[in-house]
Formats: sequence, structure tokens, C-alpha cells
Amino acid sequence: RDFGAALGREPEIAVCDFGGPPPELEMAGEEPMLCGGLAAPRAGGPTELLEQIRHLAVKEAQKQGWNGAAFKQFEPLAHRTQVVAGTNHFCKVRLDGQLCAHLTIFEPFNGPPQLTAFSMPKTESDPL
Repeated sequence: RDFGAALGREPEIAVCDFGGPPPELEMAGEEPMLCGGLAAPRAGGPTELLEQIRHLAVKEAQKQGWNGAAFKQFEPLAHRTQVVAGTNHFCKVRLDGQLCAHLTIFEPFNGPPQLTAFSMPKTESDPL
């Protein structure tokens, strides 16, 4: 239905400039968050979150043939995130010397974090 004609005038047209976010919404040096999109890799990782699931990573490594009781190291080297119904954390951690592992941790909005994937052996140069 043409509401402008019903009022006896032409409908108004709004013009919007979508050239970029308003200055108050710009983030200094950060990428915009895309729900479902994968963030670029960054150095380090979510240390507290990794410590919460460390025992699960040891169990998973033992299932895959790791013969150590615990990792000598558990140093975060790199991570990426993905916002879903919570957050997926893709992490690369150093376990012992040059031995690394890739972990995927799902952090729901409510509830404890879950180790959803574990892969080793990896090296520091393997892409995350």
C-alpha cells in the first residue's frame, strides 16, 4: 500500500551512508566481531580457561598414546576465537620442548568449558 499517496504527498526517502561505522563505534586496532566468523590468530591464549581444561587435555593425550602423567609445560602460543552460542577457542599450546598440541575449547554462556577437540603431535610452525 502506498501510504504517501494516501496522505496526498510523495513518500519520503531516507538516505543512509553505510561507508563505515560511526566514529564512536570504531575500535582502535581491533577487527569487528563476526558471529560465526573465525578471528585472526593472536599470540598467547586464554590462560585461565586453559588451566581449567588441562586435566581433560592430559586424559585425551593419554587416549592418543601419550605416556606422560602430566605435561611438563602447558604454555599458550597462539589462539583464535569463534563466536557461536558461546565461544569456541582454538588454541596452540607447548607441552614439552618442541612438542605442541591444538585444542578446541567450547565456552558456553552458562556452564563449564568443554574440550571438544585435541590433536597432537603438532609443532610451533603448524598452522592453527
